[in-house]
Amino acid sequence: MVVCLIGIWATVSLKKMMVYLWMPFLLVILSFIGLGGFDKQAQGIIFENESAYNYIQVQQINDYNILRLNEGQGIHSISHPTQTDFQGYWEQVLSAPFFNPAPINRDQIERIAILGLAGGTSANQIRLAYPQTIIDGYEIDSEIINVGYDYFGLKDNYLNVYIEDARWGITHNDNIYQVINVDAYDPPYIPWHLTTREFFTEIFNHLSDDGVMVINVARIFEERGLLNSLFQTIDSVFPSTYIVDIPGTFNSMVFATKSATSENNLMDNYFVLMSETVPHPLILAALERTILNLQSPPSEGIIFTDDKAPVEWVTNSMISNFFLSEQITILQ
Repeated sequence: MVVCLIGIWATVSLKKMMVYLWMPFLLVILSFIGLGGFDKQAQGIIFENESAYNYIQVQQINDYNILRLNEGQGIHSISHPTQTDFQGYWEQVLSAPFFNPAPINRDQIERIAILGLAGGTSANQIRLAYPQTIIDGYEIDSEIINVGYDYFGLKDNYLNVYIEDARWGITHNDNIYQVINVDAYDPPYIPWHLTTREFFTEIFNHLSDDGVMVINVARIFEERGLLNSLFQTIDSVFPSTYIVDIPGTFNSMVFATKSATSENNLMDNYFVLMSETVPHPLILAALERTILNLQSPPSEGIIFTDDKAPVEWVTNSMISNFFLSEQITILQ
């Protein structure tokens, strides 16, 4: 019996070790599944370039412009000549203020920061929903900003662009925000210094009393190790923290409020918005998805700090567990 258990343990351990050794190749396979082909074979490429930080592609498919980076996993920005609600993670920043007690006057939302501006999809939607709001967009890659201007409708009105690292930029900026949207993760390339308790403390200090942080985090089906650890890290700084899964995607949003709040505020604010003479459809749609997809808080996870933030280990573990499971057949 003991020999049998040792044999099973050794087999599983060997499989995991092989997955880690072959991790670079597995990431390529994941990218292949996501794109339906390798980068150079992706359909509808209308722009490609290699910057100091990324390999950048813009695809045009059925009038949608799509921004892909590096191996091509995920969509980082999207635009369409007539559509504004892409039912992804970009819109969900619009629901952030409504975690506060009702009623929320959306005309009084003065300043929002986006850490990871990319091509500007979230900035464009904020401008539609909150036209009076000043947006500070932080993006380390200037070439991506140029792509945003050329292919994704990014405009300078009410937008201040900072070409710098998000943590350095927010730390050296004295502005106070009602919403800070952290959208700088590109799994498996996650900047560890944007995942720690010290970083989220800096975010906390740059929020108004009614301020809300929202962060986009990737998951792989039920492999939620990164999401759980980020939740625990953020929850160690903020008084109220929430998770919302975005349906039909591998994305979850973590919302954290500077003041103690309740998820009941979302519904209260929803009814207030519905009573308006002309409710804003983009805000209503985002708020509906937030309310319907709230998740229970996780009970486990690592608290990342500047001294210890094993983000790559957690991410690689998620990928290896996914490949050892039967869920890979779903994608195939």
